[in-house]
Amino acid sequence: MTHEELFWLAIRMMMENAPDRIFYRVPELREMLESTGIEWGAGEIDSLIKKARDSERIQLHTGDVTCMTVEQARKRFTDENGFTFGTFTVAA
Repeated sequence: MTHEELFWLAIRMMMENAPDRIFYRVPELREMLESTGIEWGAGEIDSLIKKARDSERIQLHTGDVTCMTVEQARKRFTDENGFTFGTFTVAA
């Protein structure tokens, strides 16, 4: 299974585990991927987030950092323009 396939599998699992949610946290996605025991290269998860955003399969949102731990806040996504995003929605 490729890293991109694992990325989408993790998103599907997040959606299945919380079917009533609309917004999903970027830090939770990172934690899920990092817990697989598979080696993720520097910036690889960010590259997959960018690819999903650019193809409009996900939409990024700033999210509410007051609902995150300090560690989760550090695991948000920062784009090429310096904007930080903590949550995402998945395109239908």
